[in-house]
Amino acid sequence: MVVGIAHERWGQQVAAMVSIAGDEPLDFGALTAHVRSHLAGYKMPRAIWVAETITRSPSGKPDYRWAKDYAANHIPDHRGG
Repeated sequence: MVVGIAHERWGQQVAAMVSIAGDEPLDFGALTAHVRSHLAGYKMPRAIWVAETITRSPSGKPDYRWAKDYAANHIPDHRGG
């Protein structure tokens, strides 16, 4: 899930919440390389959080309010882009 979070200079920046299946740790380098092959540099998430689950609304759509609150209350697991 991708959301905009507050940034001092730009107002907002791109951030992502991911959830992984299984016990293997997330390879942030591989994730970044994969996303970079599909997106322009300015669309790359600058912070990534790994959440146990991504909360969804009753209709099944991503809960963006939850994601912004999650980002505000947790330290990113990865910074970069």
